[in-house]
Amino acid sequence: MNLQAKRVAVGTRSCGRARELYLQAFPKEERFPFALLQAYSAVPSVDFWAFYDVGRFSGMAYVVRGESVAFVLYLAVAPQARGRGVGSEMLGWLKARYAPLTLTLNIEPVVTTAPNYVERAKRLAFYAKNGFHLTGYALDSGCMTYHILATTTDFDPRCLATVRPKWMPAAKIFPIN
Repeated sequence: MNLQAKRVAVGTRSCGRARELYLQAFPKEERFPFALLQAYSAVPSVDFWAFYDVGRFSGMAYVVRGESVAFVLYLAVAPQARGRGVGSEMLGWLKARYAPLTLTLNIEPVVTTAPNYVERAKRLAFYAKNGFHLTGYALDSGCMTYHILATTTDFDPRCLATVRPKWMPAAKIFPIN
């Protein structure tokens, strides 16, 4: 695999492909307006990446940096690239790119009563295989609750204070019982 990352710029082919994947991969209630993502990607602490494997669009990541953390707001692998290790390569690239920052992300809680329980469990296993750990904290965005994962086992939820105001100022972080 020869994975390369390119910054997503407004009006480029990468932007169009990232937008298409974003709309396909994330439910409407979990998405910010794409135009807002584009606008914020001009902020120095925000990075919007398109990933290519041998010139073929393979995925996208949207990362917001804080003082000690890089929060992966969105990560998606293109359908034709799934099951080939592209997601793991993307995460490896992100971990290297943002070192020494702690990489964090949110996932839907893995509860057996969820209609997409199997998908949630697979997602958690994927992230665990790639060095992410459940932190013992959750984030309530106001319309959904997510569990927070991080690449460190000594996660301090205060580190998200430098990231959260930009994206979810009303979000609440709390310990999971």
